[in-house]
Amino acid sequence: MLSPHDIDRLVAARGDHTFGVYDEVLREVEGRIADNGSAGKADIGALVFWKRIQANAKWVLDLHRVSDEEVRRVTGRAVRAVRAKGAIVPERAEAARTELQALPGFRSRASYSVASALLVAASPDTMAVYDKRARIGLTALGVAFQPEYGYGAYMTLIESMRHDVNTAQGLSWTARDVDLGLFLLGGEPRAAG
Repeated sequence: MLSPHDIDRLVAARGDHTFGVYDEVLREVEGRIADNGSAGKADIGALVFWKRIQANAKWVLDLHRVSDEEVRRVTGRAVRAVRAKGAIVPERAEAARTELQALPGFRSRASYSVASALLVAASPDTMAVYDKRARIGLTALGVAFQPEYGYGAYMTLIESMRHDVNTAQGLSWTARDVDLGLFLLGGEPRAAG
């Protein structure tokens, strides 16, 4: 799918860049999800902070009105779906994203950023963040994608790109490596999203 030139651009963008300190919040949420098998409202709040999304949105208030027990029940189903054995990555991604739609703030396309961050925290080696900078990175590579295609379709693209990079460059990239390359190609946004 990607041309050799675009593979080189993606690999160069990803480069040796590490998100060490910046990703501490993500790693902490990953650890809590690994321990609990679900995410609570505090974990979602941490991901909102990590993604630099404004927390004064109506969906945040609506989510606060849901018990943490219910949030954990829903996110637990999503965690199980994203880690399901035997299903291919895009199917797991879409199933998990569908589970999250039971929560306020996770029903619209605008919620892909936080939802995908939660799924990355639940399955860091197989999932990728979808946000404004990923969209810009895809556009920079000439890859057409619209949020209405769904998170499973996005992960199909990511898996294809991952395969292209690994085959052409002899690397062992994860989906997260591809998303970081897209993020860095996407440049510094004026506002998170």
